[in-house]
Amino acid sequence: MKVGIIGGGPAGFAAAIELGREGIGPIVLERTESVLNKFVLSGGGRCNITNTNLSEEYYNGDSKNFIKNVLKAFSCDNMLELLRKMGIKYIIEKDGRVYTGDAKETAYRLLNYATGLGTSIVYKAFVEKIEKKGEQFLLRYKGREEIFDRIILATGGKSYPETGSDGFGYIMAESLGHRIVHPLPALTPLFLSDNPFKDLMGITVNVEISVVNDNLKFRGKRYGSLLFTHNGITGPAVMNISGDYVRYSRERGTFLFVNFLPNFKVGDFEERIKGEAATSGRKKVVNFLKNFFPDRLAMRLLALSGVDSDRMLCELSKDERKRLLNTLFSCQLKVRGSPGFKVAHITSGGIPLEEVKANTMESKIVKGLFFAGEVLNADGCEGGYNLHWAFATGTIAARGILK
Repeated sequence: MKVGIIGGGPAGFAAAIELGREGIGPIVLERTESVLNKFVLSGGGRCNITNTNLSEEYYNGDSKNFIKNVLKAFSCDNMLELLRKMGIKYIIEKDGRVYTGDAKETAYRLLNYATGLGTSIVYKAFVEKIEKKGEQFLLRYKGREEIFDRIILATGGKSYPETGSDGFGYIMAESLGHRIVHPLPALTPLFLSDNPFKDLMGITVNVEISVVNDNLKFRGKRYGSLLFTHNGITGPAVMNISGDYVRYSRERGTFLFVNFLPNFKVGDFEERIKGEAATSGRKKVVNFLKNFFPDRLAMRLLALSGVDSDRMLCELSKDERKRLLNTLFSCQLKVRGSPGFKVAHITSGGIPLEEVKANTMESKIVKGLFFAGEVLNADGCEGGYNLHWAFATGTIAARGILK
């Protein structure tokens, strides 16, 4: 059986390794001069390859059940077993993130392991055409045409286009009859309109951040650290909610709510203010807030509440207290956009999961065509979830072919 894998990323190599183990040496068609280009950037170069806390709740997509089945078929334990077989050491951090320590070294091991199992790689192989010919596929690339029995489309999404993932896989899928859920940047910083925190660049705070529309309908919620930048916000909480925001921002009146005190309930914190006012009434409100926030952030939150920085706790009116609590627990931020695909770590959107068989990754529309990785309409939070998705779907696609 002749298998062609279009795309030399982690999903493509996961498929190649699984096929190679069973004696099928696939041909990887990579459009650039090197493979695993985006992979070497993962985890800031430390290669955050998976997470022990795998769950469909850490992913977006058009079918949570599909994602759940994928994670069940290829678990974190399966990923760790694969690393051990390749002789790749790893560490598991307290939050469940699994790092191999060096993304370039890990990429080198993946490449050698796959080629050792019989994988062939054709570089600068831009696929100009893919056509179904009976039970086979005709591919045109590098000025020649070649017939394959099975094809795995593992071309990536549109993020980091300089690595080769510029969305051409969507064009290939559409040419074969698939729909495409409009690709959008995800895991990206966000720019704020009239940024009230622009001079607080570098300050980090733990928050709960939500995407909300005009009717106060919550579209997504994430918890984690937020980092203020000169033109907006970033950090794990922002990166993880950015996909939700970008998806829903086309709806009128979409904005963000930030809860700066996620470990408190509003009522409990209000009672704490009242209690402090009763015992330390002459203490300034800003000094009270400094118990919970960096000094400059405490001053800014007070200013956003319309409360004078010299105000004493005992002087706070009911209305001032209400405005302060609203700012602390439901601070509304207006987003003017994101840096786009050049900065986004991942793509939201792609081939609808409903058009793919979850147990094999085979197309429901074109027999013999399989999908893997970011080209599918599923994107995960930061923390190893997207790399795991690539390996999981690539492995399952290969198993689907072997069946």
